[in-house]
Amino acid sequence: MCGAVYFGGSSFSLITIKDTVFSRNSADGRFGVINFNNPVNDCNLINVTFKDNKGVARLQAKLDVGNYEVTSINPVTGQKVVKNLTIVKRIVENKDVTMDFDDGTYVVVRAIDDDGTPVGAGEVVSLKVNGISYVGVTNNNGYAKVKINLNPKKYTMTFQYRGYKTTSKLVVKQTMKLVKKTVKVKKGKKIVLKAKVKLSNGKAVKGKVIKFKFKGKYYKAKTNKKGIAKVTIKKKSVLKKLKKGKKYKYTAIYNKNKVSGKVKIKK
Repeated sequence: MCGAVYFGGSSFSLITIKDTVFSRNSADGRFGVINFNNPVNDCNLINVTFKDNKGVARLQAKLDVGNYEVTSINPVTGQKVVKNLTIVKRIVENKDVTMDFDDGTYVVVRAIDDDGTPVGAGEVVSLKVNGISYVGVTNNNGYAKVKINLNPKKYTMTFQYRGYKTTSKLVVKQTMKLVKKTVKVKKGKKIVLKAKVKLSNGKAVKGKVIKFKFKGKYYKAKTNKKGIAKVTIKKKSVLKKLKKGKKYKYTAIYNKNKVSGKVKIKK
C-alpha cells in the first residue's frame, strides 16, 4: 500500500498494490507429476503459457522423490514467490521381512494418494517375488497386506502402485530339519526316518504332515508335541533290495519345503 499526491494538488489517496503471483507449499504423491503456477524448478527455468482467462498457468513435470524449491515469477512485473514442494513415495512402510517358513506372516505396505496422504479402501497394490505375483487391497487406512508362503531362501520383493515401484528384502527361515542326516541300519532291518519342525524361537510345531520319500515310495506322519514326525519302513519287498555298503537318498517334505538325507546300509 502506498500514498499518492497529485501534481498541483493537496489531496492524498491510498493505493493498494496487489500480489501478481500466487503459489503454495505442496506435498504430492503423483510419482513426480505436479501442477503448480509458473514454476522455476531447481534453477531450471520453464516458461509456461497461460491457458485460461483467470491467469492460471499449469505445468506437468516428472520429478524424483524429494524436496524442491519452486519459484514462480511474473514475467511482466518480475515479482517472485518461493514455495516448497515435496514429492513423496507412492508406497511407504515397506520394511524388510524375516519370517519362519509357513508361519502365516503377512507383508504389509501403505499406499499414498495424489495429495501425499494415505489412500482409502479398495486400492490395489501389487507384489512380485520369486516370479510370483500377489495382489493386496488397501483398507480404510491405506494398508495393503499379502500372505507369503515361500520356501526357505532370501528374496527381493517388488511392490508397485500407480507406476511407482520399490523393493524390500525377504528372508524365509528353515523350520524343518532331519533328526539324523545319515541313518545307518543293518541289511534287512527296519528303517526309521525322523524330521522335526521347530520355529526360530525354539517352539515345536505340532500336527504338521510330513511326507518321506524313499526309493520312489511315500510315507507320511504328523509331528507330535515335540515337533517330530516319524515313519518306519519295514516292508521286506523294499528292504531286501538294499545292498550292503550303499547309500540311498531320502527326502522329508513339508508342504513344498524339502530336506534330504541318506540311508546307509551297514556292511
